[in-house]
Amino acid sequence: MRRILLALLLTTVCASLHAQRHEIFDEQIRTLQVVANNDWLSMPVLKLNEGFLDIDFDDFTHEYRRLTYMIEHCEADWSVSESLFESEYIVGFASGNTIDDVQESLLADFLYTHYHLQIPNSNCRLKLSGNYKLTVYDDNDNEKPVLTACFMVVDPKMGVGLKATSNTVVDVNMAHQQVAMEVNYN
Repeated sequence: MRRILLALLLTTVCASLHAQRHEIFDEQIRTLQVVANNDWLSMPVLKLNEGFLDIDFDDFTHEYRRLTYMIEHCEADWSVSESLFESEYIVGFASGNTIDDVQESLLADFLYTHYHLQIPNSNCRLKLSGNYKLTVYDDNDNEKPVLTACFMVVDPKMGVGLKATSNTVVDVNMAHQQVAMEVNYN
């Protein structure tokens, strides 16, 4: 039983590590933050049609760059889903959207430009659960990505609860546990 619980724990930890697949490709980009529903302590996971995702980063060039982003649906290994059309997972435009919330630093020792993006927005809304990769490009060079941010969208249609308790007999308490599972499938 302990092996099963350990395997479940390791699976959960490994799945949460894969959600943090953020990469920065431009050396001038710093402080990338991907936060779901203002919950800084949790993984970037959204419920479908609920909440929002904030993506923030700083550009240390302190010059305005027109940055665009593209959203792609991904498989479990974060490779791009090739079996889906854009219209199946997004309402609006999946690519070519600009990041319009830009603020240049004022009265700072080190000058920078702050970029903020929120998903969903007026240009795009996700309509399918799964893994997503958001890639940001400099509009002057659409071939070279500036950064990628990965997040997940869930559609909780069913709930599963697992509870392990020890046996009431002290002699077998270390070797025999009782497991109660509850499945709520509405």
